[in-house]
Amino acid sequence: MNRTRLLASQLVAAIVLLFGTLTVAAQVSKEQSTKPTPENHQAHAIADLALQRVNSGRYDEAIEIFKDALRLAPNEALIYNNLGFTYAVLKRFDEATVALRRAVTLKPDFANAYYNQGRVYGETGRDVEALAEFSRAVELAPAFGLARVELCGTHLALGHNEEAVACYEALLELGTQDAETRSNYGYALTRTKQYKKAIVTLSETVRLFPNYAGAYNNLGSAFIQTRRYDQAVLALRRAVDLEPDCEAARYNLALAYLGVANDSAALEQYVILKRTSQVRAQMLYELMFSKRVVSVNPN
Repeated sequence: MNRTRLLASQLVAAIVLLFGTLTVAAQVSKEQSTKPTPENHQAHAIADLALQRVNSGRYDEAIEIFKDALRLAPNEALIYNNLGFTYAVLKRFDEATVALRRAVTLKPDFANAYYNQGRVYGETGRDVEALAEFSRAVELAPAFGLARVELCGTHLALGHNEEAVACYEALLELGTQDAETRSNYGYALTRTKQYKKAIVTLSETVRLFPNYAGAYNNLGSAFIQTRRYDQAVLALRRAVDLEPDCEAARYNLALAYLGVANDSAALEQYVILKRTSQVRAQMLYELMFSKRVVSVNPN
């Protein structure tokens, strides 16, 4: 087999694209969901004390106070939502699910609770179930930006690339134009092989957000896919400069160096990756071995 052709095909197949880290654990709701009564009023006053504990990081105390509130108002969906949120922060996901399921049973149109349940499922690797929860939240509240962000990201995680593109386009139309959303949109375009559109989108993103490493990484990856290796090197070097610990960008930079036949620079990236990411280092080693950049596995 022609080694140059092998390398080119593996460069395309081995791209590591970076999309944004999910950072929001869940959402706390404050408004009242049931008809006001003296008991509900008192329960919400108690729940407000629990929210103060949540805001100060005293989650165990908050849980007990939320439970006190629910003894007074056992049908108050919003308090169940906030209790579920607090359990989720503590990674007590089974208990979070019980509380959040109770919230949507009491209030079936409760978009925040569906969103929070989606986050719980996402944290426990149940992406298909998370997708259903985020979809329901967006259906109930189309302008709920956090839910739509998670919906788009979950589509990406599940490999629903066309759906992810459509999701990000809807999110952008709502006015969400932050660096992560734009970068993720470019990533989704790359996964659907819309390389020209991806490059335009990501080039504009790095112009608007010159310090966001993820966008440079995704731009460099799109350049690699289109074999524009010189431009890929420039974008990926910027990504690594901005975020030296970004293993995806460092791996992609090595691929770009291989594309421009700068084997020594690729080897430098391999040495760094070998200290931080054995999986990516091994992938890179196999590429370099196929090109005879290395001759024996230096493990």
